[in-house]
Amino acid sequence: MSVIHADVLKDPFVFNSDRNNWMSGGALHTWNSSYEWTFTDPIYINWFAGRSTGSASRRGTANFNQINATTVTLPINTCAYVVLDPNTDGALLTVNVTTGILLPQGDNIFVLAMHRDLGLGALNPLLLRWGNSIPVGGSYNANAGFPTFGYANNYGGTVWTINHGLNSTDCVVCLQDAATPRNQIWPANIEFTSVNTITVTWSTATGGRAVVMKAV
Repeated sequence: MSVIHADVLKDPFVFNSDRNNWMSGGALHTWNSSYEWTFTDPIYINWFAGRSTGSASRRGTANFNQINATTVTLPINTCAYVVLDPNTDGALLTVNVTTGILLPQGDNIFVLAMHRDLGLGALNPLLLRWGNSIPVGGSYNANAGFPTFGYANNYGGTVWTINHGLNSTDCVVCLQDAATPRNQIWPANIEFTSVNTITVTWSTATGGRAVVMKAV
């Protein structure tokens, strides 16, 4: 069963403001070497209206707030947080970044992510609120519920622009025709145009399927 704590300060340095709140959504979350956290869909912060003990007017009457898709830069030893609006469903929140020491204390402070020095130098991962960590150059698909390492889709024409969204050029590409069963086929050229796009060029119009796998 769940445990409900009274709305009181138990320790002079620790507030229990984040209990009974959930963070979800954001779709594809990525983290890069410039310490940029990007999410492609809104993030939702959910809770129960009138949560915990006491009157609804004291705890708030809303059920959720949201954060629109954006990019947040988190230098080493900082965290991203929002200030919840407990009385407005769907209130749009602004993401703030600060060091843990300077994180405001208050009942509606909600930490989203943290970039801490874990002894990995430039390769320290981003730690998300729900417990997942994203390595530098990596991604996490919140809709699928697990890290994204692969992509597949059908294409046609003399140029296939494959927007795989895997945030890496360390990928293997397998191209297949539209026959049954499928055969592996080879184009005139494969270009890793960016960390999220591969351009495949054919000498003649070709239809088939592209499968992209990212190195772990």
